[in-house]
Amino acid sequence: GGCMGEIVGMAASLCKQHDATPRGVYEQHLNELQELMRRGVGRNPEASPDYENQGEGKRRRGRAMVIAKPAWLAQAGPNLAIRAKASVPNGGLLNDGKADVADNSGRWLGRGPLPHDIEFTWEKPVTIGAARIVSGFSDGAVTAPIADFALQWYDGAKWRDVAGAKAVGNREPSWSQAFNSVTAVKMRLRISKTKDDTARIWEVEFYGPVAGKESARD
Repeated sequence: GGCMGEIVGMAASLCKQHDATPRGVYEQHLNELQELMRRGVGRNPEASPDYENQGEGKRRRGRAMVIAKPAWLAQAGPNLAIRAKASVPNGGLLNDGKADVADNSGRWLGRGPLPHDIEFTWEKPVTIGAARIVSGFSDGAVTAPIADFALQWYDGAKWRDVAGAKAVGNREPSWSQAFNSVTAVKMRLRISKTKDDTARIWEVEFYGPVAGKESARD
């Protein structure tokens, strides 16, 4: 009974997402229903397709989307974010190493009054010299990335802005920046503007220093 109820709920969500009848879902979107059944519900409680009412449209199928990698990536150290713990509910989606922009259910969603603060904490100090943030909504193209935000590091007494790691009016789904490296046990992403006051993020990545960049002196 419980399992059948979940399947019916999944089918109903696809009816809403595609503006289709139950028969239309089974005839045209069976593969999506099977994928939902395979994953099960509850991976991300906020991943339901509620965006039609926000003007973002419906996800189109059959168009692969690839997010470009930053030029500095080959000279950077490893992605250290994977070892961090995020401070927000469902924060594991932020640093699970997956940035599949074709899969809206793989995102972390943050709603409510701005700013949104996300802290990443490591067990031991790490040295970070670059970052990448993949954000937005997948609708055949990726739209509505987080717009205004800044990266900060904790110096042991207070939060300090990472020089050069700030965006105003960002329109890039894959924002990235190399900067003078900082060493800390905590990093913070502070989001101050985003569409509908909702942050939609597939992945936050922090990398070791990029070859040629100096460490922060101040």
